Amino acid sequence: MTRSELKARAKQKLSGNWKWAVGVVAVVWLIQFLLQLDIIHSILTSAEWVTNYDATTNTTDSFRFTFHTSPFTGAGGFTLGLIASSATLGFLHFIDNRKDENVIASTFAGFTEGRIWAFLLNWILQYIFIVLWGLLFFIPGIIKTYSYAMSTYIVDDLKRQGKNLSATEAITKSRRLMDGHKWDLFVLDLSFLGWIILASLTFGIGYLWLHPYMQTTRAEFYRNLVAQNPEALAD
Repeated sequence: MTRSELKARAKQKLSGNWKWAVGVVAVVWLIQFLLQLDIIHSILTSAEWVTNYDATTNTTDSFRFTFHTSPFTGAGGFTLGLIASSATLGFLHFIDNRKDENVIASTFAGFTEGRIWAFLLNWILQYIFIVLWGLLFFIPGIIKTYSYAMSTYIVDDLKRQGKNLSATEAITKSRRLMDGHKWDLFVLDLSFLGWIILASLTFGIGYLWLHPYMQTTRAEFYRNLVAQNPEALAD
């Protein structure tokens, strides 16, 4: 299936479902906003005046900046990435005609139906591997990001089949599935560049509609890829 066909299928699916799709993205945005508020609060509460008497300068007041963190401040990017990854499953369920009408439930699809531990372990390992590859060189980090791009979908499919996944099974199967197709997904993502620029000109509001379009297209890409390479998910 060509890029144009994948995007056409995504738009067809989204027709009449934009309210739900925008709602899922809005939930992710709200969580991002709350995480940013926590960081801002940490910065604002880090500045304080302290009283110290210095005999040499005869001064008593000084300014001290100590960065106070909450448990969410340092892990904000990881947490947001985890939730965004969970929401991608909501869009996979959507194209499979099994979406949850509750946008919050769809956003947290990765944490439901007995897949939570497999989903969490896969995301943590994927995050670690990509960071480690990225530390070596920038390009290998990008390549591995695309190699592992289908692992979240694979976790969902294998758990639905009642399979118990090993720690790196979904990542391994994603590498196998994406062998020879990483460039295809990269070009598919790149084909949204015009829309990304346009959405940016709307002060980001356009992303409420662009993200569902992109996520639905990616889910269609996965389903098409599995249909062409069913052996990639075989034991």
